[in-house]
Amino acid sequence: MVLGLPASVACTQPVSNYPELILTGGVIYPLGDSNDPLPALAIRGDRVIALGNNAEILELAGPYTQQMDLEGSSVLAGTYDAWIDLEALGRWSSTSLDVRLASTIEEVQAMVRNASGTNTASGWIIGWGWDENDWPTPILPDHSALDAVTTEQPILLLHRNRQSAWLNSLAIASLPSVMNAVDPDTMTSVDINETNGIVTGPSLDTIVNVLTGDATERAIWLGEGARHAASRGITRAGTTPVDAETIETLLELEYHGLLPLRVDIRQTPRAALAYRGSNLERQVQESALIRVTAVGLRLDGPLASKLAALTAPYEGHTTTGRPTNTAAVSLAAAASNKAGLPLHVHASGDRAMNTALDAIDESDVAGGMIIGFDLLPKEEGAARAAGLNVAIAAARFSNDIYHLDKLLGIERATRAHAWSDLVAAGALLSFASDAPTYELRPLATMATALTRQDVSGYPAGGWNASQIVSHTRLIRALIGNPRDREAELVSGSAADLVVWSEDPMTDDPVALRRAEAMLTIVAGRVAYSRALVGLPMSLKH
Repeated sequence: MVLGLPASVACTQPVSNYPELILTGGVIYPLGDSNDPLPALAIRGDRVIALGNNAEILELAGPYTQQMDLEGSSVLAGTYDAWIDLEALGRWSSTSLDVRLASTIEEVQAMVRNASGTNTASGWIIGWGWDENDWPTPILPDHSALDAVTTEQPILLLHRNRQSAWLNSLAIASLPSVMNAVDPDTMTSVDINETNGIVTGPSLDTIVNVLTGDATERAIWLGEGARHAASRGITRAGTTPVDAETIETLLELEYHGLLPLRVDIRQTPRAALAYRGSNLERQVQESALIRVTAVGLRLDGPLASKLAALTAPYEGHTTTGRPTNTAAVSLAAAASNKAGLPLHVHASGDRAMNTALDAIDESDVAGGMIIGFDLLPKEEGAARAAGLNVAIAAARFSNDIYHLDKLLGIERATRAHAWSDLVAAGALLSFASDAPTYELRPLATMATALTRQDVSGYPAGGWNASQIVSHTRLIRALIGNPRDREAELVSGSAADLVVWSEDPMTDDPVALRRAEAMLTIVAGRVAYSRALVGLPMSLKH
């Protein structure tokens, strides 16, 4: 298949009524009024201008129109991922201390020793990726294991869920001074257990940012994260809650032609309160790729890590998870109303779900979203999700299935990741990868939702298979809100599309799991191509 385009294609501006790019010989699914595929389409500027057979689309070509022969490859409208931490995705995809493959505490210790000479400028040794559930004995470690590596440098290792961290004794003693450099309202959600050296809270990434990078390094990570997402077929990403500085960095990346995807910004409540009427709002309004869409809030943590807020204790435990930060919830709802932006809440656990739904009800702005919704409240079930946008966390589900029955009990576990119930209640589904916590593989994630199984096919028949959602609905979830006509390939729609190595319309989970993005086009410009990896990209408009 010919995927390569001259560099000029990525930079040329429309100079006539001719299309700039024509794709032929493909299996292009419009997903408009019909799912029937077409072989060709034409793009001018940032819009699709025509679809049809090869001959009629080629008739539209002008003297400078570029043609791409897809040689039978499948094309779908661009992929929407509702929750990605782009900065963390860039940082942890290139970190020298990634301990995800460590299967024991001893292996973690060895990795930390090897990385001690490459610590950050702050003097801290920072790493990521451990998960006690992957170890032979799934219990939380304590500071003594890291003290055995060194007591001369502070060590902080983020859990894979990025809402827990494992510290040595020096790091525990040093952490309060670091927290003083961070917004105190944010730090109210951080809990330090000095006995075992485990810190929990949804603001740990903020602490890591203070320790690991200046503004220049953070901008590099943000750009790397965006490029990584585009290489996986993501054309539009909803961010974790970000501050004004991050929005300014994204605008700078776009200005220099280094932003390869559309970004839906969720602001932190504090940033949202200052946004309306600001110069930053005017800059965003002029952007072609960036829009501020919501106030964002992250509550609690994953079920499998016992950090979710539950109405009844975990099985065999006295804990019901982390207490929900009610002050943060109230601030987010108030910011939503003042900024005129919907409220989007990432939450885990039935108690957290009710808290999130109450906060969305308290917001007067339509368009609220729940990211996760991994445990239905017992009394209300899915009823309160009617008309709500729900981004399901299928990749997290494939990790949870090993632990849910044990942690929640058989009866309560049937309410976990209850996607079919949400659809029946009238929720609108999309996907949230929660990257980099979980791998960014859109079609593989869809296969998980289609089968209710992990990549190895466990469990046979699917976990709680009654909650499987139809393939048609999952395809719609993959490309975004079903109410959004932009999430289609029809005349006049945005020229955002992905060429896949496997047919995304197949219901073969094996094929979906091996699928890779071959070509990603955003706003009519090549954002990623296997044949162009390493060459500069331009999405200037």
